[in-house]
Amino acid sequence: WSERDVEGSRNAADIEAPVARRERRTLTGRSDRSNRSARSGRSVRSAKTGRTLRSLWTLNDDVEVHKVFDDGQRVEYFSASMQKWVPALVSVAGTYDAAGRPKLKYSVMLESGQTRLNLHLQEIRKPFIEGEAVELFSKRGGGCWIAGNINGKPSRTACTYGYKVHVAGNCDTTEKVPAERLRRRFAAGDIVEAYVDCRRGWVPARVESVEGGAEAYEPWAKLTVTRLGDGDSDDSSSEEERGPVEQPAYLVRWPVAAVARARSRGAGGHGEMEDLAADGGSAAVEVAKA
Repeated sequence: WSERDVEGSRNAADIEAPVARRERRTLTGRSDRSNRSARSGRSVRSAKTGRTLRSLWTLNDDVEVHKVFDDGQRVEYFSASMQKWVPALVSVAGTYDAAGRPKLKYSVMLESGQTRLNLHLQEIRKPFIEGEAVELFSKRGGGCWIAGNINGKPSRTACTYGYKVHVAGNCDTTEKVPAERLRRRFAAGDIVEAYVDCRRGWVPARVESVEGGAEAYEPWAKLTVTRLGDGDSDDSSSEEERGPVEQPAYLVRWPVAAVARARSRGAGGHGEMEDLAADGGSAAVEVAKA
């Protein structure tokens, strides 16, 4: 995490700088609503300090984009200075790159009211949910990742005070596991969704292999996936694009419909999310496309 692939010329000190030391142009929303998409540009407000963050949205209204996170979504942000995940709210800015293609930029507001602008997606993640498959980093024996599942419904303060984790093969539940010692767990054969870009968004995919240092601390595993088709009807993906291709775990998620179904049933502890992975085959692909 000390050397991150972050867009633009930003160093770690700038990432952690107070708002007063930052460029303020992305903190003010456009006043001309006719030139701003109604899909974004909303204010994100800190409930604790009352401060707001509003990102510029300069994409035309007829430009359709697919986000990884939504405005105001509750997330966890990795603080480089503290070396841990902290609670935050997301704000999304829409603009164009040098070639005129749509581009999304993600910023967050912390509970303190401070902002972190133009972040790389590996610096942001959704909070874990009940039953979700995770890996817990154990420092014993030089360090290794151990399979487990989130036990019970996490509180809103779990990112700060720790998650309850059921470790595979262990009858006990590990309490108050620090968020920085947890990462999402995927396995070969899992049917998931992979994020391509802001034009194509999330598409159904199958995990072919998982890397990412079982013996070393890496906040995100490295996956190889095969994309099973674009979400849009005009599937223009080439055979090379479909894969197998490398896909970082921060651009992979469980199928939305399957997660919603698990939540509505009320995940019963440590096995629910593994049921999603076990579906496999055409049935899981149909769920991913739903």
